[in-house]
Amino acid sequence: GLNTLGLSLNDLTGEIPTQLFTMSGLHSIYLSNNNLSGEIPTNIGDLEVLAIIYLNNNNLSGTIPSSIGNLTNLNILNLKNNQLSGVVPGEICNVDNATISLDNNKLCPSYPSCLTEDEIGTQDTSGCN
Repeated sequence: GLNTLGLSLNDLTGEIPTQLFTMSGLHSIYLSNNNLSGEIPTNIGDLEVLAIIYLNNNNLSGTIPSSIGNLTNLNILNLKNNQLSGVVPGEICNVDNATISLDNNKLCPSYPSCLTEDEIGTQDTSGCN
């Protein structure tokens, strides 16, 4: 089956379809530099073989789903330059071998201790309590 989905730089709009994360052999997802909106589907954690996810440079909002902690084979998680908000789930520490990029979102402190300052980057915390 399909193991790489490469749709970066395509002016895609709308939400990420939850069906995407039912494609069991999917190893890499490249959806950066589009106009995707809405939330990251919570069933992202069902794709346990996922190694690479680029969702950067979109308009994704809402929180990072805690199910991301199921993705223990992750090498790259790039969520920078979105509108993600709320608290980063502690489960993100389960993907401890991944390079994580969260820069330029609206994520609130306190951040999980496993994340480095570089991984967190600059956050707009004006909407945080």
